Amino acid sequence: MGVLTKRELSVLDVIVLGYTNKKIALSLGIAISTVEYHRANISRKLEAKSLAELISWHNAHFAIGSADLYYDIINRSSDLIWRSTTSGEYTFLSLSLYKVSGFKPEELLNKKFSEWSPLFIAPEYLSWAIDSLSDRASGQLGTEPLKFEVELLRKNGSRYMAEINSGPILSDSGKIIGIQGINRVKE
Repeated sequence: MGVLTKRELSVLDVIVLGYTNKKIALSLGIAISTVEYHRANISRKLEAKSLAELISWHNAHFAIGSADLYYDIINRSSDLIWRSTTSGEYTFLSLSLYKVSGFKPEELLNKKFSEWSPLFIAPEYLSWAIDSLSDRASGQLGTEPLKFEVELLRKNGSRYMAEINSGPILSDSGKIIGIQGINRVKE
């Protein structure tokens, strides 16, 4: 599964409203051919074969409707709450990331796994994290939540142990379309 660009995400935000390509073009101020180009890339990257699959992916990654309801609770938690694509690109990081690690969410959001992981995961756990991500994304770890401990890095280079509870995000058809979890600092 590929990583969506910021422009593709903005196009997807309008696609899920059910707009025609012409209406999307008008609302974003771009050409219809540009909308068609982005729409094709989005479908290819998300391996979506229908509008329903695009909507399912979008809802799963942006928690439409429930986001406002739980946003305050999530961001007041001392635990780090996160969501990522199957390729490990964070799509959501709670504000507790800064308290836990010294990183601001925008420093790690929408970055490729290979960009953020060496900054955030202790080197001796990195190959395990790569294998684990691959196994989770492919379905080899099943669809049940898993709990494990891993040593992570703070922005200042200091280390801390974290208990991570994670599970797949499933589309309406049961396809793994992302990963979500909670990191708790082990004292």
